[in-house]
Amino acid sequence: MQFKMSADLQPTVRLPFEPCEAQALTWLPLAVRYKLDQASLKLPLKAWQRLPRKHRERLLALPPGSAFEAQAVSAGAFHKPSRERIPSAFVDYVSRKVREKHASMLQAYPEQCAQSEPC
Repeated sequence: MQFKMSADLQPTVRLPFEPCEAQALTWLPLAVRYKLDQASLKLPLKAWQRLPRKHRERLLALPPGSAFEAQAVSAGAFHKPSRERIPSAFVDYVSRKVREKHASMLQAYPEQCAQSEPC
């Protein structure tokens, strides 16, 4: 599936190429992960899954900033020091995550990737 990302992509949506578990909000979508990373917060998957769906949708819909951070902390997020520089633009964050996933797939499944169309 091709997905064209615009430079003004906002971290308030589920991306069409995310797994169905992220689409269903069972897993944290990239938009929520991005906002957590920007705020140097960690929200464990189990804490995310304990949240009512309405709260998960709210965390997704909120823009980055203090309102998101307050909601995330009340949902069980905690401060974690960041070891990496988080891009300021969501589109750059998504691009990096996709490249990292692609590289890990190439490493894990080199034969399958070599036989297929561009992996």
